[in-house]
Amino acid sequence: MADIATQYRKYLEAFNAQDHDTIDTLVADQLDFRISGGIKVTTRGELRAENERWLKAFPDGKARVDELIVSGNTVFARGSSSGTHNGPLPTTVGYEVAPTGRKVTEAWLEIARYEGDLYIGGELIYDRMGIAEQLG
Repeated sequence: MADIATQYRKYLEAFNAQDHDTIDTLVADQLDFRISGGIKVTTRGELRAENERWLKAFPDGKARVDELIVSGNTVFARGSSSGTHNGPLPTTVGYEVAPTGRKVTEAWLEIARYEGDLYIGGELIYDRMGIAEQLG
């Protein structure tokens, strides 16, 4: 079994590289993952779609970990993400925000749970209103 802190960092490296195939090898088939805004992700395919949605809106998007704590099978991470809004951003309320060309930076907290080496879910918390304000 790999160290889950290492597994978590591999996931973020793959996200930053937009390497969805590698992400697929790091997560379980079935997930219990929640994201701010009422988004529930229950499968590997849904996670890929969510990542692709975000990276389409912010094609240069990157995530950075500032603090990481492991307790048992859980990673607690604090970090930030940034990117330039150069693609359409679908919202959870049914409309799409047209590209603004604005740079966005937002802090986040994530609780990530593992079973062995595989990510099985958790929760990603970030300030959606903060992003909306930065987009104008």
